[in-house]
Amino acid sequence: MDGSILYNDLILMAKKLRQDTFNAFVEHGEAHLGGSFSMIEMLIALYEVVLKQDDKFILSKAHASFPLCLLLKGKGLEPKLTTHLEIDPENGIHCTTGSLGHGLPIAVGMAMARKRLKIPGKIYVMMSDGECQEGTTWESLLIGAKHRLDNLVVVVDYNKIQALTTLDEGLPLDNLPAKFKAFNWDCAEVNNGHSFEELLPVLQESNAEGKPRVIIVHTTKGKGIKSFSMSTSALAVYGSDGAQTHDFGGLFDMYNDDSDTPVSLEFVPDEGDATFKFTGSGIITSLEGSFTNEEDGTSSLTIEGGAMTKVAIPES
Repeated sequence: MDGSILYNDLILMAKKLRQDTFNAFVEHGEAHLGGSFSMIEMLIALYEVVLKQDDKFILSKAHASFPLCLLLKGKGLEPKLTTHLEIDPENGIHCTTGSLGHGLPIAVGMAMARKRLKIPGKIYVMMSDGECQEGTTWESLLIGAKHRLDNLVVVVDYNKIQALTTLDEGLPLDNLPAKFKAFNWDCAEVNNGHSFEELLPVLQESNAEGKPRVIIVHTTKGKGIKSFSMSTSALAVYGSDGAQTHDFGGLFDMYNDDSDTPVSLEFVPDEGDATFKFTGSGIITSLEGSFTNEEDGTSSLTIEGGAMTKVAIPES
């Protein structure tokens, strides 16, 4: 297949997976959208191009499980759609993950077993950058290097944003590639984790002989939703002439067929609560919901009668 055609097809797949993930959020009422959207292109690249029949994939950052489950459903499997993964090998989920730093130790064990039993195929594991703050991660890196696990590939979603703060404000990782190299891992970087032209060549490179491989992929948390991108908060609130306005416009940008055409949003305050109505031109043409202000300074966002999330409301 011509490279440009392949890239265009993958871009369309990524757009659809983002839309499907948001639709699932609306339906189920919970999802880690920011961390889910930062890894979309990596998932597409792995499952559509890189992974071979004998390879296995572990999503260690399992709080962002929706896009993986939806991708697998698109391939005819039936994994349980949940915010933390439960083991189901027949449906593509090879271990239970959820707690930070949980997936890599399991992946190391699987790679060791394959080495000893001479089973073909690689183990791929995707981690969040927050997991690089966990002690189990660095113990696993030591073990992987000692046992020369060149059938193990770690992909780090390096979006530098955590649930409530930035990575640097939490536990800074500083020169992360140097750390991996010091642990005797083969290390590569991708500067734009949302570019298939940059991702695929690096993901398809072989491990150095006798070394496990780590690929640090620089991404944007909330990629595809302008008001999410690189922000620790999902939604912003602005003041105009004393009136509060909830800025939803960017949240639904990905549903517009014409990116130059702004979405229409109607916001109606009503004694501390509010309703909103979204109108777009793409896959979702309308969406309705409401806000309820809480005593703890957050608001409950309700979309189409069920989906709820807590968002902080800063002072305007």
